[in-house]
Parts: sequence; structure tokens; C-alpha cells
Amino acid sequence: MSTTRPAKSILDVRAPRRWLRRGALVKWSRVLLLLVSDLAALVAAWVLAGALFPGKVPPGFLDLDAPNVWMFVGATLLVMAVRGLYRGGNYWRSFQDLLQSVSLTFLLLLLFWFISVEQTFPFGRSVFVGAWLLSALLVGLGRGILKQLIVNLRQADRFRVPTFVVAPVGRSDEMIRFLDAAGYQVVGQACPSEANVGRLLEQVLACDAQEVIVSTLAYLPGLPAFYRGLHAHGVTMRWVPDSGELLLRQTGTTRILSGLPTVEVCPPLLGGFDFQLKRLIDIVLAGGGLLVLSPLLLVIAALVKLTSPGPAFFVQERIGVRGRLFPMVKFRSMYADAEARKAELLARNEVEGPLFKLKNDPRITPLGAFLRRTSLDELPQLWNVLVGEMSLVGPRPPVPSEVARYEAWHYDRLLVLPGITGLWQISGRSDLKTFDDVVRLDLYYIQNWSLALDIEILLKTIGVVLGSKGAY
Repeated sequence: MSTTRPAKSILDVRAPRRWLRRGALVKWSRVLLLLVSDLAALVAAWVLAGALFPGKVPPGFLDLDAPNVWMFVGATLLVMAVRGLYRGGNYWRSFQDLLQSVSLTFLLLLLFWFISVEQTFPFGRSVFVGAWLLSALLVGLGRGILKQLIVNLRQADRFRVPTFVVAPVGRSDEMIRFLDAAGYQVVGQACPSEANVGRLLEQVLACDAQEVIVSTLAYLPGLPAFYRGLHAHGVTMRWVPDSGELLLRQTGTTRILSGLPTVEVCPPLLGGFDFQLKRLIDIVLAGGGLLVLSPLLLVIAALVKLTSPGPAFFVQERIGVRGRLFPMVKFRSMYADAEARKAELLARNEVEGPLFKLKNDPRITPLGAFLRRTSLDELPQLWNVLVGEMSLVGPRPPVPSEVARYEAWHYDRLLVLPGITGLWQISGRSDLKTFDDVVRLDLYYIQNWSLALDIEILLKTIGVVLGSKGAY
């Protein structure tokens, strides 16, 4: 097993820091153009709807110096951002997703108006329906024009996507021709026979490539490590399947690049609005939880202090996102000399791997056993969530001694904010007997994150805690 400590250069896939690289500038230029186009289209839709039915709108209600139009437009942009219509690839071109986003916004506005404001609209239904149809039409038209503009710019050697090609010599020339016709700028290339994957990753990053095109997965030795490196730096990887691989069922996004079929292996970045939304929910729930549960927290702290010698809280150095150290807070559930006695118990560890778990741990106090069984000992970590060191949902933060024994692929669980609960907690918790199983659950969470998944985990955590399943 590797004894390497987590490098400080590990990046959080939820908020990549390489914003100013060349590829990122291309990406954010496109996002800015999309925002400007959508904003103009949505404002025009509401103004035109009011102009088409002048008798159905109160005077001044849809004027640009009134807040109403901007409220409607802002809500639509927000929903479009949440639904991924500002991401790369084919997402921003999907008129179906656009129509669904606009329709969802108008449904939410309708519900909000009737529930929070008043029972009837201040303008006619014809204006509402007209604004809905015009919004979808004009935004779609604007994006179509923008798409053609980008095509023209790429043909003029502007707005091209910096791309790195990994392919055998004969195959790379053919791929570069296809990519050039599709508006991609090849900034580097390498032969997949190179054994040093770390050096290959350095070449990609040195070129500031936004995407990597791999000729076929079978040719590249050490592909998982290479992909993890790209993943951590927010670089999209596409592979070009051969005739046999085309028959395989693929879960990635497919895209034709000037006649070249590719499958997008895109890092599941939760940047921008998605990251901020998750963080906002953490702040609201953690802050509210600390406020509501403060009497219970005081009672537990007093009981811990009275039932065994030592402090009420146990503060332990843990490793969080990007390998950062932070002090994690818990109610003390063990005797004061627990850390000194751990070495003599290591041989009795019941979990295979770096994680230490012992069902009948003699260091746990009687009250501590109850706190662990009910997970009440974890409640002070709401403070860690509030200050941004943890999230409500995510992989559990390890101690440095555990991370020192990580294998290379285990480090991927450090790419996101650690959490109070996660898939491990609702899938058996301490009943899982291998650390690899825990890491697989954490990586599944990272790859498949969604707000709905977070809510599902939080709700299932309540049931697991009430049942005390796998808790010790």
C-alpha cells in the first residue's frame, strides 16, 4: 500500500481553481455570451407579450424600470442554470431541455403568485401564455444564432477548444483533421504507448487543454490514474471507440465531431451555481439545527462532563477537501486516554484496510455507547458544516494516520467536502467490513451527485439512526 500523504495540489472537483487557463477562458466566454443572449431574449419576450395584449396589463407593470420583468427573467435564468443549460458539450444546445426549463419556471411563478401574493394575476392569461411561448421561442432562436456565430468564429480560428490528442501516430493525424474541421484546436499530442501516465498528465496541463481525446481506451496503459488526474483538474476526456467498442453500452454523452463519433467521459463537476446551492442548503440547515438543538446540545455536554473525567467535546484533526487539515468536533464518547490506548487495539480491528472499527471497544464510556448508537455524538459537526469545513452529506473525513495508508485510488474521496452522513451511513455503516467498499460508495456519490440524492441520503439517515443499524 502507498504511504504517500495527500498532496496539497489536490483540487476540489466541486470548485476547480484553474479559472484563468486558456480553456477556461473559452468556456466562460461562451457562458457569458449565453447569459447575454438569454437575458435579452427573456426581457424581449415579456415586453412583447405586454405589447401584444395592451389591455391585459396594468399600466407600468411590465416596464423595464419596474421590478416585475427582472424578477420573471431572473427566475428563468436560475432554473436554466440549475438544469445545466450553461454547461458545455451538447447540453446548452438542447431545445427540449430549454423548453422544459422555461415551462418549469412559468409553473413555479404561477404557484408562487397564487400562494404568496394574491389569488388572481394582475394581467390576463393571454399575456402569461404569450410570454411563456415567446420566451421559449426567442431564447431558442438566440441560442441558434449564437451556435452559428461560434461555428463562424471557429472557422476563423477563434473560439476554438484547446484539445490534447492521445492516439497512435497513424491514427492521430486522422483525428486531428476531424477535430480541426469541428472547431477544436489541437494544442498537444502524445502516443499512448508512453508508460509514464504522470508525465502525460503534466503534458496535458502544460498545454492548458480543456479536453483530451483518447483514440481508444484499450491502448492507454494506466488509464484510471490518468482519468483521475484529469478529473481532479476539471478537464473533460472523450474517447473515440473503434468498431467493436461502438457495440458496447455507453453511459457517457455521445457527440459527433465533424463525422468523428466520440463518447464524453466528463468529470462530474459541481461548480458554480450547483456548488453554491449545496453550500447554501448546508448553511441554512446547519445554522437552523444548531439554533433549534442548542438546549439538547447543552444537556448532552453536561452529561458527558458529569459521567466521566475529561472535556465535553472531543476535537480531532481530520483531513478534508484537497487534503486540508481541520479540527472536527464531536461529543466525547470515549475515556480521556482513548488515543493512547488505540495502539494496543489495532490488532483487533474489524475492518479490512486503513479504517479502524471495533464493535466492543473498551475505550467507549457507557454514555458514549448511547451517543454513538443514536449518532448524537456527531451533532457538534453542524458547526464544521456552518464554517465550510464539512457538508451535511459527503464522505466521512479520515484521520491522517488512515490517509497515510491509502492506495492511489482512495484519494479520490478527498476531492469533495467531507460530510456528517453519506452513502456509507445508510448502507450498513460499521457493518461494512472492507474499506474498499466504503470508498466505492463514496466514489459513487461523487460521480452521481444531485440535490435529490442529498435529500434521499438525509431522509434515510434519519431511519438508520432511529434503528441504530450498524452503529458502534
